[in-house]
Amino acid sequence: MVADEKCWNCDNLLEPNQFFCVNCKKIQAPNFSDEFELLNIEKKYNLNIDDLENKYLKLQQQFHPDKFTNLSDIEKKYSTLVSSAINSAYNKLLNSVSRADLLLNLEGYDSILEDKSYDNEEILQEIMDIQNRCLEINDEDSRKSILNELNNNILETNTHITKYFDNKEFENAKKLTIKLNYLEKIKNNVKIMQ
Repeated sequence: MVADEKCWNCDNLLEPNQFFCVNCKKIQAPNFSDEFELLNIEKKYNLNIDDLENKYLKLQQQFHPDKFTNLSDIEKKYSTLVSSAINSAYNKLLNSVSRADLLLNLEGYDSILEDKSYDNEEILQEIMDIQNRCLEINDEDSRKSILNELNNNILETNTHITKYFDNKEFENAKKLTIKLNYLEKIKNNVKIMQ
């Protein structure tokens, strides 16, 4: 949890994730413990994307720097920081890999996005097989076939990750999130093939 801070304008004590001082009504620097808290989204893997987008748009409408152009430099600065934090949180929560990584971080796991070693031979072999088949793509039909297979594999992997998070099986969620990360990267590479 982020430590309580004081308002820059009136020294009133602020609660975490408090955008405005309740005393003087001035905008404050971003003060949140995680992206879920910032966007007021339940901490779970299987998010309602429409709800996420609605909360994001509502906050961006409230904190867009254009709304603070006639105020003090510090208020302009804080609106830019808050708006940037909202954008970053939204993008992280929208992406299933980074969302899973955030949830794992909250449970004390190191970031899978920084972990360069992976020792699950079965999943590594599956990923290598898919990559090898991608190297053999020689026409649009084979590219579409691989993309379809990747989409199905991603969908199935997401279903399992959701179950693991719901059951608090974080080690299994971590393993499949690493797999999902590989699958998403392969899919993006196949998409750009001509």
